[in-house]
Amino acid sequence: MSLPPAPKLAACLAALERAAIRLRLLGYRGEVDGLPADAAAEVAALADAVHNLPYLIQHWDRCDEHLLRWMLKDCDSRFPHGGELLAAYEHAEAKAG
Repeated sequence: MSLPPAPKLAACLAALERAAIRLRLLGYRGEVDGLPADAAAEVAALADAVHNLPYLIQHWDRCDEHLLRWMLKDCDSRFPHGGELLAAYEHAEAKAG
């Protein structure tokens, strides 16, 4: 196991937290009438962007951080009113660094 340096760990956890909060809000939105297709697509994109973070946190030596940042940015660009995952990542990294 190779853990990331503290700023990278904080960044990964911040992105994961932001995604979880957004997923929860989307879930609440769909409780009554179900999720519309655009919200379902956002749920899938959020999960796709962050599902590898627990593994990467434990195996940082295998992490392609450029790809990770690209995935967060891609999700943000597809859903600009969503979680702002890359901003959360970068803010936490700068704050912890």
